[in-house]
Amino acid sequence: ELEGRARKRMDALSELEEAARMLAESDPAAAAVAVMAAGEIIWQKGDHDGAFTYFDRAEAAVADLPDSREKLAVSGQLARFYTLAGRNIEGLERAETAIEMARDLGEDDHLIDLLNTRGVARTALPGMDWQTDLESSLALALERGSWRASRSYLNLGSTLLAYAADIARSDSVTREGMAYSEKLGFRSPMVWFRSNLAES
Repeated sequence: ELEGRARKRMDALSELEEAARMLAESDPAAAAVAVMAAGEIIWQKGDHDGAFTYFDRAEAAVADLPDSREKLAVSGQLARFYTLAGRNIEGLERAETAIEMARDLGEDDHLIDLLNTRGVARTALPGMDWQTDLESSLALALERGSWRASRSYLNLGSTLLAYAADIARSDSVTREGMAYSEKLGFRSPMVWFRSNLAES
């Protein structure tokens, strides 16, 4: 089974690299999206340095392109992965740029994730207001009835515990997130909600 999954990942990686090559001239923004997705596969294998070679390629490919949904998707993922890598200043800088782009393009779904990313990046930077971003991400997701609210609930609940030591609010937010996800039939976050509750 593990060999089968690994083979599928490698097949997907090859397909994404081929798509990026085919689109490089005709649609460089779409090609960059494929490169980012290929980098994510490498990241999931645990090769973070290798993943960043893909992320750097994608960033360079969209740098001089006009704003678009594809460029926004690349920019948002860059912010996310820089933050996940603990490179929070670089993640924050990219999140700021992408948030402005999302607002200009009216892309609220991307904005939900970007506010989340910026909030998480700010938790590691002294004196930064992370809570407003995470609260705003959740409010926008709930307003739109989006599954993305599950991620917003998770991050808000865990950061309230880790960075504000607000056990009661963290517990409340986490339980609300569980109920919301169950209502949507969205099962995948449940293990994380339960883990957060166990830690509190």
